[in-house]
Amino acid sequence: MDAYYQLLTPDGARPAMGDTYRDTSATTFLKADVILGVNRWAPAKPRGRDVWLLGTNVAAANAGNAIFPQLSDRGMKYASTISGNYVMRSNGADVNGRQILFNAGPKGGGHGHPAPLNFELFGYGKPLISDPGLVRYDDSAERKWAVSTPAHNTAVARYFVTSTCRKRQQPVRRPDISDRLDTSRAAGSSRPP
Repeated sequence: MDAYYQLLTPDGARPAMGDTYRDTSATTFLKADVILGVNRWAPAKPRGRDVWLLGTNVAAANAGNAIFPQLSDRGMKYASTISGNYVMRSNGADVNGRQILFNAGPKGGGHGHPAPLNFELFGYGKPLISDPGLVRYDDSAERKWAVSTPAHNTAVARYFVTSTCRKRQQPVRRPDISDRLDTSRAAGSSRPP
């Protein structure tokens, strides 16, 4: 739970990394506090499903909580070496603070995307540079693009990337945009062979 709490954007939402919706996690921490018997995270006001899950006594005791509580001070940096997620913040508790989340870990199973060193930048209350997040599960061109390396905020080597849309990885050719860009005049640029 601590790692999950650290990776939230300053406004308390889940970052849209991999196949994740950018959405609030406010009620997750009330459940965690009750189930684990701790008081570590800012609990939100219980929702209807929380009354059913946790009981009326817990719901009544937390009825005065904020609907979307502000996150506590999470510090200026966080490193999860197991998952490969690294966070740097301008302020540990400011909802308008800036935060960058780097994903430098392994791919992460079927819901992970092949995007080594992908990052998401959040600041001033909104995502500034974001991951494509969740795209429908099918064999469409949009899905193939969304799970490919060029769709993410990361480097692409030699214009070839991998897609994990199918059972086995297959190379996906980056669209040729050379007819729209003149890279030969850029200082120090070199085009791949």
